[in-house]
Parts: sequence; C-alpha cells; structure tokens
Amino acid sequence: MRNKNKKEELTGVADGLDFTGDTEDVEEEAVNKTSAGKTEKVEIDPNRSYSPYYKPKPKKGSKGGTLGRGAVEESNRKIQFSLTCTLTQKERFAEAAKKDRRKLPDFICMAVEEYIENHNL
Repeated sequence: MRNKNKKEELTGVADGLDFTGDTEDVEEEAVNKTSAGKTEKVEIDPNRSYSPYYKPKPKKGSKGGTLGRGAVEESNRKIQFSLTCTLTQKERFAEAAKKDRRKLPDFICMAVEEYIENHNL
C-alpha cells in the first residue's frame, strides 16, 4: 500500500532548470552571428520570368557568387504533367528506367521523344 503521509518527489524533465534567466540576450547574439554580413541582396534579373506565385530574393554569398539555383532559359525550363497508367505498367516502366540507368521521369520523356521521332509525328 501507499503511504499518504510521505511526500514523494517527482523528477521531471525540467526539474532543476532555471527559466528565469535572460534569454533575450542569447537570441539577439544568435541573430547577429547568422546575419553578420555573410550575404547581401542582389537586384532581380529583369530578363528572367518567374512564376506568379514565386517571389525571388537573390543574394550574394561571402565569396561573391550568387546563392541558389541559376537562371534557366525559357526553352529549357521543365514543367510537370501527369501520365495515367496501371500499377503493373508503372512497375514495367520503372524497371526499364532502372535498366537504362535513368530516373523514371527522364526515361518516360526520352521514350516519348523517341516515339515521336520514329513515327514522324
């Protein structure tokens, strides 16, 4: 049986920690260290077209290069579309892509281009 007269000490995760200290100074120091002139903003390229939902924020790195992915010409920009097939067909396509050492989307793109070329479409 449990003795109700004894006080049981609970040991929790936060026992023994002092939460009254100044945390603001630590946070400000962390912010100052991360933004200490490592990057600077760059003008947006007027010749580059962006999706209406994307807000570009290009920056220069500490060594002078532009951070992030570089611009891609409109003719080389890839878009995504869907292909409807059965599960067994998808497995066959994936297996063929693996044998050809390609990723599945790249394999399907090459297969469609080859089909168009071979059938003069």
